[in-house]
Amino acid sequence: MALRLNSVFILAVICSIQICSAAILSKSYSHNDIHITLPLLFNEYDDVLSQYDGAKYLYPSSFALDDDNNIYIQYIFEPKQKDNILVCYNKKGNYLGYYKIPSGGRGGAGEGLAIIQDYNGFNVVYVVSNTGTLQRYNMVSSLYGDRLFKERDFSINAFNQFSMSQDYWLIEGYESERSIKYSRNRLELYSVSGDLLRVIYLQNNYSGYIVSDASPDAKNYNKRQGIALGDGFFVASYGAFYYSKMESTYNTYQGIRVFDFSGKLLSEKIFHPNEMMNVLKKMGLTVSRIENEGVIVKNNTIYSMYIYSDRYHHKTSRSEGIIILLDEFTQ
Repeated sequence: MALRLNSVFILAVICSIQICSAAILSKSYSHNDIHITLPLLFNEYDDVLSQYDGAKYLYPSSFALDDDNNIYIQYIFEPKQKDNILVCYNKKGNYLGYYKIPSGGRGGAGEGLAIIQDYNGFNVVYVVSNTGTLQRYNMVSSLYGDRLFKERDFSINAFNQFSMSQDYWLIEGYESERSIKYSRNRLELYSVSGDLLRVIYLQNNYSGYIVSDASPDAKNYNKRQGIALGDGFFVASYGAFYYSKMESTYNTYQGIRVFDFSGKLLSEKIFHPNEMMNVLKKMGLTVSRIENEGVIVKNNTIYSMYIYSDRYHHKTSRSEGIIILLDEFTQ
């Protein structure tokens, strides 16, 4: 899809974008803020892993809810394989099955997922491929266990993270080459027809994982794990992998931040990783580690996903290990 850059049209759309002037997040989480808990190792985990030679494990990297609140979690392989795995649950957390998405491979992190109804009322899947291409896959004619059919590629360069609403796309873009050597602080807002409306530059503190190749003080920057569009605002989620014997550098701090479309920080809810682990322990969960793996916004409610159990702890991770938390806020 070619990008259309009609300046009059773009100006009109930008002027119509509602800018959220204030967003207030609560200070912590309680049992009331649990949307759902799910097993880290889904029902057919062992069978899926055995189908890919050389694959050592699968790990969640993003999630989505459809219009019926069914839950979809995108898993990636290590080492990377040609496919990623889309694991499906109903809204009560009952396992439904999985699909294969041929968008994996070296260079892809699977840090974005959208399940959107098309004009026929059928769900379609949006992901970013390992080469940085936004792609759409059809779910209608596929059975669980099938490899999804790719409907199209979009001519929009994406690093990894993205989010979609009925009106806009928010894409983690890049200016020169798609490389981990560069700061991931460029976000691009598009109309659903592919018009580039706005470029947002976030401060390095909010920009994502800056590796040591790009900056010797990379661990001083909070690792961004996902982005999500709201009504007049967007949310970014943060927090690299951490367990209690590790050094708690700033890139491991866990939580979410709310921004307006100019990139201005409106509110934040960020925890030291030990504090975040303690919050979950007080909920009665068996916590051995912590890592954020994405965020979505639906009806102005923020849903953020955390991994809190290690795959080696099979007894625990086959029954729990993933939690999706809710944030309600005022504007």
